[in-house]
Amino acid sequence: MRNSVSIYPVLTALIPPAIIFILHVFAMKFYFYSSIPHLDIPMHFMGGMAMAASAILLINYVEKIKLITIKNNIVRAIILITFVSAIACYWEIYEFLVDTFWGLSLQMGVFDTMKDLLIGITGSIIVITSWSFGKK
Repeated sequence: MRNSVSIYPVLTALIPPAIIFILHVFAMKFYFYSSIPHLDIPMHFMGGMAMAASAILLINYVEKIKLITIKNNIVRAIILITFVSAIACYWEIYEFLVDTFWGLSLQMGVFDTMKDLLIGITGSIIVITSWSFGKK
């Protein structure tokens, strides 16, 4: 028998990336990205960590309500890293679209985009491997 579905775990899972997004909006509004060199590096790293935390909370919830069961920690880690990598790609597409339609300069070229992706994914891998392999 499945447990009842609740919106609260899903909303809770949105808190870590919401915090990073609020920090991002704050940094944009007060021009911190242009006045603090390389601020985007810790922001992408923390964004990857926040998305990983969200993905972990969501996967825990869907396992708890018995929608899925993942018995292998390596499979769990691959699913989580793939999910967060997709989100990182969507973020870079968002930056591209903002640059294109609003004339901003969030992306400084292919190297910057690839660096941002790798930094975000690295942050997520650290959180995911710590969590996946810390489980018994």
